[in-house]
Formats: sequence, C-alpha cells, structure tokens
Amino acid sequence: MTIGLVLVALLAAVACGDGSSLGPRPPQSLYSEWVVESAPAGMAESVIVDSVFWNPAVLLPTGDDMVFEVEGPFAIRLRNLGETALELRYDLRFLDDGGFLVDRFIPFGQPVALPAGQDQLQQGTFIIRSPPDIGRFGLATMQIVARLLQPDP
Repeated sequence: MTIGLVLVALLAAVACGDGSSLGPRPPQSLYSEWVVESAPAGMAESVIVDSVFWNPAVLLPTGDDMVFEVEGPFAIRLRNLGETALELRYDLRFLDDGGFLVDRFIPFGQPVALPAGQDQLQQGTFIIRSPPDIGRFGLATMQIVARLLQPDP
C-alpha cells in the first residue's frame, strides 16, 4: 500500500497538465505534414509520402525542471514517382497543438537514396526536448521537411 502511494505521489510530482496528452495517443489526434524545402528544378513533386506513423510514447524527466525528453517511434514510406534517382535529406519538426515548434530531430542514415519509381521506408525512434507544459499543449504535428538532391554520378 505504501509503495503504491509513493508511486502515485511521484507521478503527480513529475506530471504536466491533466495527463490527457501524455503517453500513446490515438492515431487520429496526430498529424503529419510533408514539406519540400528545396529540390532540383521541376522535381519538387517527384517524391511523395505514402504513409506516416509516429507516436510520442514516452515522456522522461531530464533532471532539469524546465526540460523533458519525449521519445517515440516513427515510420515514413516515401515514393519517388519520377524517372530520375534522387537523394533525400530530411529532418522531423514537432509542433504543439498551437502550431508552435517544440523541437526538431535529424534521423541517422542520411542521405537517403531514392531510386526512380521506387519506395523507401524510413523508420526509427525520435528523441526531442520539450518544455514542461507539453502535457497541456501536446505534440500534434510532425513535419517531414525534405531537401531533394540529384546524386553525384
């Protein structure tokens, strides 16, 4: 009984907001946006996103009362519709429900080769830093911000 009370008190001490936006969220409350920041002339529409999954599943204290770490899985299926092979560099930008940037994450393994007419799955775990009020405002949108390049011959 005492251990249970200590656990509840500990959770109350580190929790933010009412807890409704912490932990795994229903997929319908998470949004994604595809943004092509730069591309060779006429190739901005050559790459599309077939599907996106992301979930801010874990909120961890960092020891600094003003910063939390948010971790979660992501998976992005990209498709090159063009007839030219491309390389992709991208970062993931996380916005709260007010549209404000919380943090960004640059995945490993870049640049990504996108052969002509092929799809490519990018997946991993993102880790971002967040202010303590993320529990109230929640992460709502993950922007995939891409820079497309033609590979060197």
